[in-house]
Amino acid sequence: MELKLLKQEDKPLLSRKKVNVAATFDSSTPSKKEVLTALSTLLKTKEELITLKHIYNEYGFRKAEIIAHVYQNEEDLKKVETINKKKNKKGEKTEEAPKEQQKEEVKKEDPKEEIKKEQPKAEVKEEKKIEDGKEEKTKQ
Repeated sequence: MELKLLKQEDKPLLSRKKVNVAATFDSSTPSKKEVLTALSTLLKTKEELITLKHIYNEYGFRKAEIIAHVYQNEEDLKKVETINKKKNKKGEKTEEAPKEQQKEEVKKEDPKEEIKKEQPKAEVKEEKKIEDGKEEKTKQ
């Protein structure tokens, strides 16, 4: 993978540099880790101080444009960038007790069902109509 520095902007307010790089590669689009290692050697900085924003490539071409931010130190990186972490990792156990408590609370919150069960069903009234000597039963 070959990298060519296209543009480098200094952002003193955020204490970082915005870097645009053109990449050419032989096989498929390189992974983020491969791009990070190549950028760190090109810019002569640590991999931890670089964040990749975008990798734009065109269909059918073996070229990509990469946009990255390079920070001066880790403190500035932590202040500006947010890290998205997965909530549940494989090694951690989730707490089951709060889920059970929530289920009990949901059951307690449904008093409408209990009221419906307590109400007697409406009685079916049967009336007999006598018309012309015939008895007919009707339900209301």
